[in-house]
Amino acid sequence: MTLPVESRVDSLRNSFGFSEFFYVKNRPTVADFFKRGEHPGLYILAFADGAYYAGRTKDLKQRFVAHHRTHGDIEYFAFKPLSIPKQSHEEQALIQQLEATGVTLRNIEHMSWPASAADFDAVVPQPDQDNFLSGQDIQDQSARIVDPNQRARYERSHATIAEKSFYGELVNFLRTYVSLAIPAPRATEMSFWALTVWPSPSAYVSRRQNREWARINLATCEVLTVGHRCTKPSAPIDADVPFVAFHVARSPIAPDEDAAFAELSKIAPSVIDAERKYDVLGGDQIGFLVFGLEEAQRLLEDPRVIGAARRANIAMMRKRACFYARYHCPQLADDILETPV
Repeated sequence: MTLPVESRVDSLRNSFGFSEFFYVKNRPTVADFFKRGEHPGLYILAFADGAYYAGRTKDLKQRFVAHHRTHGDIEYFAFKPLSIPKQSHEEQALIQQLEATGVTLRNIEHMSWPASAADFDAVVPQPDQDNFLSGQDIQDQSARIVDPNQRARYERSHATIAEKSFYGELVNFLRTYVSLAIPAPRATEMSFWALTVWPSPSAYVSRRQNREWARINLATCEVLTVGHRCTKPSAPIDADVPFVAFHVARSPIAPDEDAAFAELSKIAPSVIDAERKYDVLGGDQIGFLVFGLEEAQRLLEDPRVIGAARRANIAMMRKRACFYARYHCPQLADDILETPV
């Protein structure tokens, strides 16, 4: 049977040792392909619009069901049984080679900076993106569009943080970051970046004792987190001071990670490794924490740091819309984008 999949994809599927492509249109499950129990492995999905998706899972049966609920237009399914410890490396190689064939992939992780048009391009045209990356200011729209229901959901959360003594300092810092590191923030608000208050505790704080103050998310990544009482083992002894966790591209700062940390420590002596990487950004990235909003503010005055933030942020915004838009707090965005505190 000849399948309507790209011959290059079919050849790649075969070279990686996958099964044939099975026709699964409108099938809610592929459980009959497997025996009982969990079946870890890699898989490739072919969609009705000609796009593909490659991934890994601890159970191929359950993962297919989850994708069927999310996408609904799966037409073909191929798989390769593979133990979990071996999956990560081979998945990355598979995605990179699929991308090299030139087909459309719905993947986000393990992919390079997309060269084709993206949804983001319709909001921030490519020339503006290039100007932004080169350090220039770009035009933003004057009006903001915020769902009133979204605003109503976050009235109470915003009220609790707005009464805190640190709120003015927090807003001033966030205003500086957003104005310098987010392209056209009014036009891209919610669709491509989200600002949360009292976000779910991350690895930086104790879940029992504290929550961070605010966080900026792009795509599926946390690019900026502000809080206090950092509990990382490498944090300074007096970790009750505010901390800021940054995630940026490394290359505008220094050619390698050690050199980048050396340069950052000249500006902010308290800097430590955040020990966090995002697959979506590939190898050109660095995550770090700084203690004290004054030190963090000094970092935003360095053109290399802002250049690094701009490069990472546009890369992620081009990958996909913001997954955490439903947690966006319009009232905090009001204070950042409109009214000086």
